[in-house]
Amino acid sequence: NLPRETLYIEPRSEAPWLAVSLAFFACVFVLPFLLLLWQKVKMVPTYLGSVAGLILLGFWLERFSMVVPSIWLDGGVPLGWIELLVTLGFLGVFGLCYALYVSTFPLLPLRESLIVGTPRKGPY
Repeated sequence: NLPRETLYIEPRSEAPWLAVSLAFFACVFVLPFLLLLWQKVKMVPTYLGSVAGLILLGFWLERFSMVVPSIWLDGGVPLGWIELLVTLGFLGVFGLCYALYVSTFPLLPLRESLIVGTPRKGPY
């Protein structure tokens, strides 16, 4: 079934999609591998969070390069305001859901706070 799979790979291995494919490979594998070689990057939460954000950007680029070349038949990469705003909208919905969850349920279970040693009143 090689001809069937080459129809999928061929557009992504030519310009302009080659740059997107190389960018997501760099964001998901090459740059995190090189950055995580240093111990300081692994020990400082801000640096580690930046590497995680880079990986998330790479996964977004991967999904973008999997879907868009199949439906976008014009030349060029259609990365514009609409795509960025849809992504920001999904991030906003995720943030809202997380904020509602955190405001409803405690992050640390009540029994676990007793083990940690937080002083509490009650029959426990």
